[in-house]
Amino acid sequence: RDLDYWLAFHAWRSACIAAGVYTRYKAGQMGAGADDLTRFEDSVEHSIHTGLVAAGIA
Repeated sequence: RDLDYWLAFHAWRSACIAAGVYTRYKAGQMGAGADDLTRFEDSVEHSIHTGLVAAGIA
């Protein structure tokens, strides 16, 4: 019965982690850097949407 809560929490946490990694790559703090940062942007957006759906907001 609490599954939706945990799914929303997991999606929020994943979005936070991906956003942090994206920010560090963009700032050049992750060594060689990624060639394509859109993967991180897409990951954040997808996680946010998934969390909103699980929470019944979207």
